[in-house]
Amino acid sequence: MLAYRKYITIENPQHIELTDLSLKVGQQVEVLILVRENTIEKNALSPDKSQQLLTPLLFVR
Repeated sequence: MLAYRKYITIENPQHIELTDLSLKVGQQVEVLILVRENTIEKNALSPDKSQQLLTPLLFVR
């Protein structure tokens, strides 16, 4: 299983957009959203755009 980790900052809580993924048309994916604690106050003061990098992860069973 190949997994990708991407950190984003929510700008619209009704819509999340993931771009620049190495996926093919018709490929099925599972989406899991983990909310980082204590980020609302931190991001309101100084949003960090460097956290929006895409990092591939490889899980081998």
